[in-house]
Amino acid sequence: MTKKNHAPPSDSEIRTALSRVISSPGFRSSPRLSSFLSFVVETTLNGHAERIKGYTIAVEALGREKDFDPQGNSLVRVEAIRLRRVLEDYYAGAGQHDPLMIKMPSGSYVPRFDRSGLLDRLRAGFKAVLSASRQRFLPLTYAALMAGVTVALGTALIMKNYGGQAPACPPSLNASNTPGNIPTTVH
Repeated sequence: MTKKNHAPPSDSEIRTALSRVISSPGFRSSPRLSSFLSFVVETTLNGHAERIKGYTIAVEALGREKDFDPQGNSLVRVEAIRLRRVLEDYYAGAGQHDPLMIKMPSGSYVPRFDRSGLLDRLRAGFKAVLSASRQRFLPLTYAALMAGVTVALGTALIMKNYGGQAPACPPSLNASNTPGNIPTTVH
């Protein structure tokens, strides 16, 4: 049985983890997210976590002008949400065996560095599967809902037009009108 390492990760381990994450496909295709993550990790490692605010991320990591207003512009908040999602996807897939996880808890832009454990990997995997199943089955749910609404509206319309009673069956299709009550086929 392996013993979990509870020692805090070294700067070298964290930079290796960062390098692994930002070289993954999800981050290579988004330079903005790579810049965001690199900035918050390096700022934390340099002992300046207190500087990690929406304004400094926008100006120093995302290239916004110095007059950027983080209260009036949600860019950093939106990118943080994307960053958290891409990190979860990474650790649920390609990074599931990485010895160190970089996390950015909700409500903060300051990253945490955790030695990855089975529970975290399982949780990330579950979220990825749940997210994928939502994306795959959501259109089917809407289609079924629309079909149900259409049937209900059609039934209500028919009932309204016939005074609350179902329409009568044409005499040629009424089984009681056939000799011996044997249903016949009308051609």
